[in-house]
Amino acid sequence: MKDDYSLWLMPQASDRRRWRPLIAELAARHNSPAFEPHITLVSGLPASRATAVEKIGRIAAATSPLRLRLSGPAGCDSYYRCLFMTAVETPPLTALRQRVLRAFDVPASDYQPHLSLMYGNCAAGVKRRLMDELAPRGDAPIVLDKIALFAMRPRVKDWRETAQFELRREI
Repeated sequence: MKDDYSLWLMPQASDRRRWRPLIAELAARHNSPAFEPHITLVSGLPASRATAVEKIGRIAAATSPLRLRLSGPAGCDSYYRCLFMTAVETPPLTALRQRVLRAFDVPASDYQPHLSLMYGNCAAGVKRRLMDELAPRGDAPIVLDKIALFAMRPRVKDWRETAQFELRREI
């Protein structure tokens, strides 16, 4: 089976501990898949795993951890954007995404960074109640200190992290 790869920005340990239980709780309450806290940087990478590892390794080594602000909960009708925390895009995040797109010769597309909280299809009223419930968690800082390469498969439970790179450029 050929893999489709995505790059996820992963939160530092303390932020991961903050968001992982919430994602698991929402998944259990709404019969949706659980997943690791992340902000998708790029999806649908047109590369082999070996090529992706080599290119992302170089980019990560030249990138400092990213400090972002999560501005509040939101949701869409898209299965993979059912419920999330909107991330405020910063110049370092934009520059990192542009470096990745250039390295893989991928055209730029609309990018709305967000920390996914729940995948699924839920009624508008349920989503609204969840956003109201999550509103106090808005305006929160988050530090992203790793890039993970994920092999994406049709079912979320089959997604696999195949490599992880620390963002390690000294500031």
